[in-house]
Amino acid sequence: MRQSLARLKAGWALGSILLATVASTVTPAFSQVTSRGLRTGAKPAAEKPISTLPEAVAAVPNFPLSAQVAPRFRHQMTNQIGPIVRQALELGKTAKKSNPKQYETYRGTLCVYAAQLALYGDADIVKELEEASQSTNPADKNFGTLALIMVKWWEPKEPDEEYQKTSIAKLEEIAAATPNDNALPQIYLNLSEIHVASMEIGESLRKIVENTMKSPAAREYVARPDKIGRPFVVNVNTLDGKSVSTRNWLGKVVVVDFWATWCPPCRAEMPGMIEFYKEHHGEGVEYLGISNDHDRNALTAYLKENADMTWAQSVVISPAWHPLAGKLKVRSIPRVFVIDRAGRLRFTGHFDAEVVKALLTEPTPDANEPVDKEALKKGTVTAR
Repeated sequence: MRQSLARLKAGWALGSILLATVASTVTPAFSQVTSRGLRTGAKPAAEKPISTLPEAVAAVPNFPLSAQVAPRFRHQMTNQIGPIVRQALELGKTAKKSNPKQYETYRGTLCVYAAQLALYGDADIVKELEEASQSTNPADKNFGTLALIMVKWWEPKEPDEEYQKTSIAKLEEIAAATPNDNALPQIYLNLSEIHVASMEIGESLRKIVENTMKSPAAREYVARPDKIGRPFVVNVNTLDGKSVSTRNWLGKVVVVDFWATWCPPCRAEMPGMIEFYKEHHGEGVEYLGISNDHDRNALTAYLKENADMTWAQSVVISPAWHPLAGKLKVRSIPRVFVIDRAGRLRFTGHFDAEVVKALLTEPTPDANEPVDKEALKKGTVTAR
């Protein structure tokens, strides 16, 4: 509980899965990296090895970055992710010369990869980053400098608040000098959400993205409704035709759950979610299910079989996922968005009971507290 509360106070948006679960999914690295083998954990089929940067990036296992850099799992992640990440960096060097536009598309991601390898103890990568940080080319200098900052940010077992506070000025300076660098928002938001010492530090980084950066990626972030630490409201119609707004649950902890009956991991985690709901609903926990089912009959049959799923469900039957998934860029399920008693988004990822328990310990806000109407408007997403 204490650790989960510390994570929330630090603004860990990407702590999106219980690390014990991550550990159970880690499989040994394969000697030959292919576009499917490493991701699925299955024996690689006889297929063409990865040869392009996009293929390499797509093949990196989709573990939360917070787990990839966590001290507890670095050794496992070195074996699991290291080979394909290293291959992506090498292909990035090739693309930088032969396909600069493609390289620019992935530069932020490659910078994070380089920081990961340095964090895993790759001395050659550290040397390359130190050299890049002294470059006269602004993009290369940012690449090296920011990767090294990420390493020092994530390296300690506990967040180093003093280092992070002193880094803010440097990060502001970089953003001011290169406001149109499209790789910066991704990196700053990662720093704001992973292993950060306080919500204030995370908020300082998010404000740099909003107020200093001018790139397309920064503008995209500004337009997003799902910002950690900011007001967040979901408006949908339920399966029985009623309108529901999470705004009506102010003072409660709200779990907005994206799932589907055809999704095995969703079904696997549902019994735990049901038990948690039954135990803590009286303490102020509310659930809102966002079903990505394509067949209404399949959904209603599942809910009938699982009668303890008494919370509201929203579904929009179509060949696509629920419209809300598109608006919030939900590309994999199960995934939850957790809203605190004050109506702020505090967590997104796989359901984590300890995180919700920690939020339940926070005080209920004063009903007369002034509302930031502009922030509320920006954080409201509707799909009916």
